[in-house]
Amino acid sequence: MLAPDGLVIVRRLQALLLCCANIELRWHDLAVAAADMEPSAPALLEIESAAKVSPSRLHGRGLYAARDLKAGTLLTLYPIHAIGDADHSLTLDDSGHFDRATTWPYRVSCSHDGLERMGLPGDIWLDANPEAALAAGWLGHMVNDAAVVASGSDADIEEYYEAARGQANVVLVPLSEAPPLMGWVTRCAIERGTECVGTYGHDYWLSRDGGRPPAYTDRVLQAAKSGWKAEQSRAQQEVARRYVHETALLGALLESAVEGADG
Repeated sequence: MLAPDGLVIVRRLQALLLCCANIELRWHDLAVAAADMEPSAPALLEIESAAKVSPSRLHGRGLYAARDLKAGTLLTLYPIHAIGDADHSLTLDDSGHFDRATTWPYRVSCSHDGLERMGLPGDIWLDANPEAALAAGWLGHMVNDAAVVASGSDADIEEYYEAARGQANVVLVPLSEAPPLMGWVTRCAIERGTECVGTYGHDYWLSRDGGRPPAYTDRVLQAAKSGWKAEQSRAQQEVARRYVHETALLGALLESAVEGADG
């Protein structure tokens, strides 16, 4: 049986998962209503139509700009079909995808400072089911990485971040006021029809198929900080500035869900 604090964490994770599923399912209606609120949050509708999925030049399918986009645009959200931490794994997906899976290629770490105020651990992960129907505004799992890590050597990791810095045009960031939501943000202006490619980090690639990433060296820390973390920090600040009302609305819905679980 779970310890009492474990039960609390599970209830909160369940509440967040259900709330995220409802937000995704009702995104269009929420976006329309948000545009008429006071204060208005019109950008939710813009997110719905910012990107589309098409065959990729890199791998399988990818995400493409559906219109010309300015730098600092919140392109799409990362879908949350499963959520968990080191000890818990929850999903509402009844397709059997997560039961059958032996690897988790769509799982991303949720680097969200705001989780602490919800009484959740900081090692939350999010996962998406690529077999699920695509939802406009929630296409983040379709973004391909601009590069792939060849091995765990310092030189290969440095090369990966250097390639990502030169080629990635979007970056995945936590929406500060709306944990656990994550979104892809444009690093630069992107023309309509351009594939949006990002950086998942060397840990992501080297931990696939049960692998274990090597310990961080000073060279790897410097490469990650200059080639990815700095971009993520800048993009996160830009989203917080440009999407104040949108993230506040989403955050209020999520916090209300957690409070309801505790009640």
